[in-house]
Amino acid sequence: MTTVHFMHGFIGFGKTTIAKRLAAELPAVRLNNDDWMVELYGRGPHGDKHDDYWLRINKIHWELARQIVTTGTDVILDYGMWTRECRAEWVARALEFADRAVIHNVKCDMDAARNRCVARTKSGDSELFVCANAFDALLPKFEPIDESEGYEIVTYE
Repeated sequence: MTTVHFMHGFIGFGKTTIAKRLAAELPAVRLNNDDWMVELYGRGPHGDKHDDYWLRINKIHWELARQIVTTGTDVILDYGMWTRECRAEWVARALEFADRAVIHNVKCDMDAARNRCVARTKSGDSELFVCANAFDALLPKFEPIDESEGYEIVTYE
C-alpha cells in the first residue's frame, strides 16, 4: 500500500526535522521545496519571483511523487499545507495515484517558532532567508488543520 505523507505546520515548527526522521523510518522519499529553492534560486529573498519559483518546483515534485509512488515507495511532501483549500486539493490529487494520504500535523508555540526561524536565518542555518518581518507577514496565511476536515492525521506536539 503506497502513501503520500504531507507535513503540515508553519515556518519554524520543525516539519523538516520530523520529515527527515520519518523518511528514514518508513522508508520514503522526502521532497522539500525549500531545498530546491536554495539550490536553484539561492537563499532569497526572492521578492515577486518567489511564487513563480515555488510553483515550478511544486510541478516537478508532483510528477516525481507520482513516479516514486508508482514504484511502490512512499513519498513525503515536506511543505506546510497552510490552507484548508490546499489540503483538500493536494489530498485529492495524491489519492489519484496513491492508496493513502496522511497529514503529519506538527504543532509548535508560535513565539518559539518565530524565534527559531529568526535565529536560523541570522546564523545562516536556514534553507531560506525568512526574517521576522517575513514570518509575521506570512502568519495570517496559515490555517491550522482541524479534525473536522476528515483527513488521516498524525499529530506531533
